[in-house]
Amino acid sequence: MRAWIATHRRAFVASAVVIALVGGVGVWVFQHNRVDCSTLQAESFTDANTLSQACDADVEVLAERTPWQTSYATAGNAARLEVTTLPSRVLVDGVWTELDASLVANDDEGTIDVVAPVFPMELNAGGLEGRGRPLGTITKDGHRLEVWFPIDLPVPEVSDTQAVYTLGEGIRLLVSVNVDATGFLPVVELVDADAATRFTAMLDDTRAKYGSKSSGLELDFKVAVSDGLTLSIDGESAVHAIDQAGDTQFLATPPIMWDSTGHELPVEASATEVGLTDRTRSPAEGDQVAAMSVSLDETTIVVSPDSALLQNPNTVWPIYIDPGFGTQTPSKWVAVRNGGYTGTLINWGDISGSMLGQGTGYCSSASSCNTIFYQRLAWQFSGLSGLAGLVGSDVTAATFNVDGQHSYNCTDQTTTLYRMSDIAGYGTGANWNNLGLLQSLGSRAEFHSNSCGNRGFRGFDALAGAQWAANNDSSVLTLGLVVGEGSMTPWKRFRADANLVVDYNRAPD
Repeated sequence: MRAWIATHRRAFVASAVVIALVGGVGVWVFQHNRVDCSTLQAESFTDANTLSQACDADVEVLAERTPWQTSYATAGNAARLEVTTLPSRVLVDGVWTELDASLVANDDEGTIDVVAPVFPMELNAGGLEGRGRPLGTITKDGHRLEVWFPIDLPVPEVSDTQAVYTLGEGIRLLVSVNVDATGFLPVVELVDADAATRFTAMLDDTRAKYGSKSSGLELDFKVAVSDGLTLSIDGESAVHAIDQAGDTQFLATPPIMWDSTGHELPVEASATEVGLTDRTRSPAEGDQVAAMSVSLDETTIVVSPDSALLQNPNTVWPIYIDPGFGTQTPSKWVAVRNGGYTGTLINWGDISGSMLGQGTGYCSSASSCNTIFYQRLAWQFSGLSGLAGLVGSDVTAATFNVDGQHSYNCTDQTTTLYRMSDIAGYGTGANWNNLGLLQSLGSRAEFHSNSCGNRGFRGFDALAGAQWAANNDSSVLTLGLVVGEGSMTPWKRFRADANLVVDYNRAPD
């Protein structure tokens, strides 16, 4: 019978009812209901469980679907939860589709739109069409964020996920869509000190028109939010748009600026031990980086560049100045460093299209790393509501899957998965010292080199971590990868797009 079901993807379910007694003999009537197994989806867990048993297959529960999470009723009469760091799908006009962070001109609206983001986003088309309009907008669950740039914008050059506005000689505004398509990052590029002077004059002209109190290279980002949202600034210099329930709907991330001290890293993945970096989106290895001060003047975010970096004779131009605008997401990931680098990479992305990732271990080759340092990677999964409220024994299996892209050589080296301290706040507070190793979960010994092969997703046993989450009624689980840190040999690099798969016994409705 099962072979027939597997072949034809149909099942028949029989229900028996006693309808009469004739001559003392019970007469049973069987009514056969045909079950369609061609689409293994159902709206609720109850319906999904019924279908999964009839079809002997896992069935997705549509009511539980989000861009980051997928739930199943399994053929084994249990449940499975899959959580991804990057969105696995997005909802566009009521239809689930693949995420696409590319930019495309919307001539009807006079905007530049993101093709398929998690939340609808649009950028300024520049020129007359964009005059007086926001630099960028995000719409989320009925809420809206609008952000203005302090200078009128020309028509940009658009390439893939980035729009480039040339503001003047040696002055560009580069606006990039985040790797997870949940926000956008405006970065001002100043090619030299003279360009900084010219840009200051442009800002002064605008300030004279609107009576701004700012001066020098301070950037005023006027912000408008929909009714019911209020703006506030936290201890990490992030600005939140908070709803009446106290939840953050939009976020202006803590701004940083960086120079071009770090040398250009090789293009080939096999030529460097660290991930490639697009300097127009984030600092490259070895760049001087400075946090910038932020103030909130009613509905204007004022970003003040670091004067020490601007005036430092060792600063290498161009310099880059950013704040980012986006939304809170249920996943975050960081790379924490110690030694030659002490900065934390938050939600580190990858050069568009390459997804080469970041490294973990002891990087001691200056030719590959620019400086000697230690680095560890961590991923935090939140919203694990399916686990909160269970006990550890209810969780039967858990696997952390991550894509290994590079290793120092072609000799097997051990990588260990740890349960780590949670990444507090937005993530800027995460560092080598406070992202502690709390519990060893599982290990793998292998290589995955570009030249030696064996690259791709690998699964680490995370059962003890998921059981800890259940026992502690926690909907948050932070996992990190650590290799031997006594030499360069164990160094490995992994992509950001990891996922967590948990099997558990779900209580009946």
